[in-house]
Amino acid sequence: MLKFLQVLNETLTKLALHELLAASIVLNRLIHYAKIATSINIEVAKYLNILSIK
Repeated sequence: MLKFLQVLNETLTKLALHELLAASIVLNRLIHYAKIATSINIEVAKYLNILSIK
């Protein structure tokens, strides 16, 4: 029984680490996309500001 619990604990720990790694990758992608969207928004704001001045 003890061996079973040790193996189960080890397996669940590996699974949890794998899920954390996957979540980290997704979060990094979201941050990357947010940076791109922010850059685009800044350019659009500049363009709209130029239009409103004229």
